[in-house]
Amino acid sequence: MRTRIFQIDAFTTRRFAGNPAAVMPMDSFPADVVMQAIAAENNLSETAFLVPAGGDYRLRWFTPTVEVPLCGHATLASAAVVMERLEPGRNKVVFHSASGPLTVNRVDTGYVMDFPVRRSEPVATPPELAEALGVVPIEVFVNYFNYIVLLENTQVLHELAPDMAALARMDRSGVIVTAQGDGTYDFVSRYFCPAKGVAEDPVTGGAHCMLAPYWAKRLGRTAFRAYQASKRGGEMICRLVGDRVELEGACVFYLEGEVEIWGALRREVRCYRLSAVIFASFAVLLSANIATIRPANPRATAVTILHFKSAETAFLKFSGSFLLVAMLASNSDSQLRPYDSKKEICISATVVKPASTLLRFSISGLANWEYQLSSNSASLR
Repeated sequence: MRTRIFQIDAFTTRRFAGNPAAVMPMDSFPADVVMQAIAAENNLSETAFLVPAGGDYRLRWFTPTVEVPLCGHATLASAAVVMERLEPGRNKVVFHSASGPLTVNRVDTGYVMDFPVRRSEPVATPPELAEALGVVPIEVFVNYFNYIVLLENTQVLHELAPDMAALARMDRSGVIVTAQGDGTYDFVSRYFCPAKGVAEDPVTGGAHCMLAPYWAKRLGRTAFRAYQASKRGGEMICRLVGDRVELEGACVFYLEGEVEIWGALRREVRCYRLSAVIFASFAVLLSANIATIRPANPRATAVTILHFKSAETAFLKFSGSFLLVAMLASNSDSQLRPYDSKKEICISATVVKPASTLLRFSISGLANWEYQLSSNSASLR
């Protein structure tokens, strides 16, 4: 199977700057493990996969190690591919994603994306964060996704050399450092996300969904010219509009071609069939309950639950992989820590009492399930 690939430098007007993203239009999404392998092979901060959906497109993003729920520069690049190559002359496109519908409009200077705002709250500086950065922050804000760290000035920001291994161990997947600009730009930032397989992201749209409301509150304005001071560097215009953030930027095409992925698809089919046979065999031999959840949401991964009543243990199977979720015979509600040494799938689960009859869990924050252990039934919430 051959499919087209584009590599585009986003949030820049010149090649070899901004943030490079791969964009791959397809008729349908291949298995998650195949998309992850392609993203690892591309070895860019993001690979975007596009699938037609009526007059719109479905869009998913992968770093070399994990799928993410939102990516700005790869969405910008995807819009350029749609409007410049797939449907030349088109001036608007809507992408359906894990973060909801994302609208992108063409303008004279490039493209304007309509993204959800990511607000944050102040928090006491975690000692391990200050130690990992090697500086004492002026203040720290946090939300579900990232920390924002305000630094004294742009010189401190440019000279920052954080301990990436320590940042990867933080309880948030990314750390944004920022400082007020010197006149040319309203604010400057850098974004570190080693937990996602990217030490420092060159230019990050998602981070600016958090930076825009932060600086709006600090400066009393709603429109900003922003610069991300990575080695490649990139710039955008940010506008806070209610509970949305408009991000305006330009793109430059760097590479266009085709890739061959048939071998990867064949290997995935063989692995999936083998794991299905093994899984079914365990259920028969050990008299276990087995239930498969196939969500109506096409973004959610089908999950098979294997529940052993005798041992009060449940296994989940995602895309051909087994993960031990929990021993269910505890005496109170408990948060479960699944075995996932590579951290390729982010899972949270809770055993709900009484009598350990209900297991709730979610995957990467994209979908939630409930499994009724007593009746061997499962549903998507």
